[in-house]
Amino acid sequence: VGDHRSQELTTQESLTAISRIVQLGGKNLRLTGGEPLMRKDLGLIIQEAYASGLGLGLITNGTMLDDDFLKRYGRYIGHMAISIDGQKQVHEYIRGKGSYKKSMLAIQKILDFDIDLSAYITVHSLNENSIDILVEELISVGIKNFHFSEINMEGRASKNLHLRLEPRKTSD
Repeated sequence: VGDHRSQELTTQESLTAISRIVQLGGKNLRLTGGEPLMRKDLGLIIQEAYASGLGLGLITNGTMLDDDFLKRYGRYIGHMAISIDGQKQVHEYIRGKGSYKKSMLAIQKILDFDIDLSAYITVHSLNENSIDILVEELISVGIKNFHFSEINMEGRASKNLHLRLEPRKTSD
């Protein structure tokens, strides 16, 4: 969220949104961020969504995920996704020193809790030529589902223009 914390929903707004989603016939809720594990009220939001009958997903970078969270709330979560920005050097360039190890530990914890897991990979200039190696590495640790998206040059990325993908010419 960076400087945009005022745009986050309050706890009450989150609970109201869950109620409204259910009223409108919604079936699933995917919690993402920023980093959803930074929310002090995340457990309450998860429990309310589950109690309301929503299928629940959580997208995280994994650096704050611990066994206590999974023991308390893992049974409510049907799907989790870990954001991985590249192999170790690239991932840590973007997310900070030590983040790769934390994310990889989170992957193992999620798999150990038998929660369906995906890797969310943002494709950018630093990883575009090594996606195949990254995917092989993630498959080797047990990930079977992948989501790819091109980098969105908003927020922090807008200050890192070197991450932008260059347009490619296609043949007719």
